[in-house]
Amino acid sequence: MTLQELAKTFESQLQTGPFVTIDDSVLGSSGVDELLRSQLGLVSGRLEVSIPLRKVSYPGAGPLVLTGSASFLGLPATQEVTLTFLEGEGIVFDLTATLSSGWDFGTSFPDLHNSLLEGLLVSGGSSPRAQLVFATFVERGVPAAPNQFAVVGLNFNGTVGLSGNFDLLLDLLRAQAEVEGEQEAVLPG
Repeated sequence: MTLQELAKTFESQLQTGPFVTIDDSVLGSSGVDELLRSQLGLVSGRLEVSIPLRKVSYPGAGPLVLTGSASFLGLPATQEVTLTFLEGEGIVFDLTATLSSGWDFGTSFPDLHNSLLEGLLVSGGSSPRAQLVFATFVERGVPAAPNQFAVVGLNFNGTVGLSGNFDLLLDLLRAQAEVEGEQEAVLPG
């Protein structure tokens, strides 16, 4: 399958509704369904993305890029996502979800509720907001962080800071730094 053929497949899907579906059968490959199940928690093994204008535009060169919304990993159905498809050994793609400012790891991974990880502050690092990036290939230079890379599966692009349950630990580290004469230059905040 080529990107041109994939664009036509998506255009055909949009004739019957506002969604494009991504799975092994659409991509003409194998392994994507299982990745979608294991990494994004999609029991069906298929990703449905709402495309608001119900239009796919592919100029015939470069990547095929779609912007829409999708729900996975506890994110709302209005979660904006960008899909970037490339031709490699078959069609490969990444899915980037820029997370809302209220997102924390417990939002997408309920098993982390009431754990120390709920106390982590999440921010965008090199981009304005943190992102979840799902990739079906090893990718160097993800769009929001050109000096980083994504591995096959689910990736987090952002920074985490300590707060909440970690406040006591921060206080102890600051006190130790002051005793050692390094003061607050070692730890921000």
